[in-house]
Amino acid sequence: MLTEFLQYLYGVCRFAEGNSLLLAVSGGVDSMVLAHLCHEARLPFAVAHCNFQLRAADSDADAAFVQQWAQARGIPFFTENYDTALLAQQAGVSIQMEARRLRYSFLNACANNTATLL
Repeated sequence: MLTEFLQYLYGVCRFAEGNSLLLAVSGGVDSMVLAHLCHEARLPFAVAHCNFQLRAADSDADAAFVQQWAQARGIPFFTENYDTALLAQQAGVSIQMEARRLRYSFLNACANNTATLL
């Protein structure tokens, strides 16, 4: 699986040696497999996690899981907590739209900081 992943990353995605990655990791299977593959491949990357606080204790558990995973491996970790439902209501938009806006804003800020970490 690692070989196919690297072929895809360097071929289709046109990832170049010397670049680094910022992974948005939710704690779900897909993003954890991606993080694991990047770690196994010894790629330079950081992990970013948004806690939208939409699933009560489960949201906090996901955030803690991702943070512990990254820290145990010495991977730079960024996180932010949001009261997404309240922010969506204040903005007059759906929760999904507000979560997307928050996530993109957060990832852009992380990407600016990641360059100095990796």
